[in-house]
Amino acid sequence: ELSVFNDSLTTLKMAQGKFRESNDSLEKITPSTEGKSIMVPLTGSMYIPGRIADGKTVIIDIGTGYYIQKDVDGAKDYFKRKVTFVTEQMEKISTMGLEKNKLREGTY
Repeated sequence: ELSVFNDSLTTLKMAQGKFRESNDSLEKITPSTEGKSIMVPLTGSMYIPGRIADGKTVIIDIGTGYYIQKDVDGAKDYFKRKVTFVTEQMEKISTMGLEKNKLREGTY
């Protein structure tokens, strides 16, 4: 059972990192970046050249194959909220794991 908690924490930590990375990347998108060259990832190790078409809005993946268009500030807010939510879930799971461990060891 403790391994389930650890696996959940690992998965949430990865999600938290991706949301933070996405939020950090938004700092580089401004109206002045419109038309600038970028490398667009096709896979983890393959890219193609591209250009930023719109420096005011981005399209974000909200899960299960759904995408939405948001202005940069709205996208930053979205990712900050996701980081907060995931962090709260990690804290809950960590607390539950500690309690289960104490029960198992009989030190509760």
